[in-house]
Amino acid sequence: FAVSRGALRCILSTITSVAPAALTFDYDAHGKPSLAAGQTTSAVEFNVSHAGDLALVAVSAGRAIGVDLERLRPIEQMDDLVRQTFSAREQRAFHALPVDQRQRAFFEVWTRKEALLKALGVGLSREPSTIDVWGDHDIQLGDPAESALWTVLELDPGTDYVGALAVRARDVTVQTWEW
Repeated sequence: FAVSRGALRCILSTITSVAPAALTFDYDAHGKPSLAAGQTTSAVEFNVSHAGDLALVAVSAGRAIGVDLERLRPIEQMDDLVRQTFSAREQRAFHALPVDQRQRAFFEVWTRKEALLKALGVGLSREPSTIDVWGDHDIQLGDPAESALWTVLELDPGTDYVGALAVRARDVTVQTWEW
């Protein structure tokens, strides 16, 4: 946590020209951080996720953004979580998979959902089952016009990890750096 927050401060400092230690943050009602007023003259959105030994930091120029990272691991109650958090379509597709593919599929769907919920600024205050992210570019938020504004991409953070990025934009160009 501390390392990812330090990295975030360094990255945002480069963008804003404000010293890392001088950056201040505001938090919305759901805990989503943003730069405090007056920190930059341009709109900067960011999000952070960490799991195990890795962290992801996502930054955009004025576009809502969310990122999630999970380490692949056994989940004892996976079927219960699928029933509680996946849409009906996602559940059908998940259960149609061979058993040996379900763990990765679970985390792929979960990271897409979590990244999107974070980008929306609602986190888990919105039921994850109310959005559908199964498939490559087929996001369903309930409102087709709003759904069409979003891009959710899978990230490859490394062996034994799954990641996703959600941004309120189409035709997204992603640049990645390892730190």
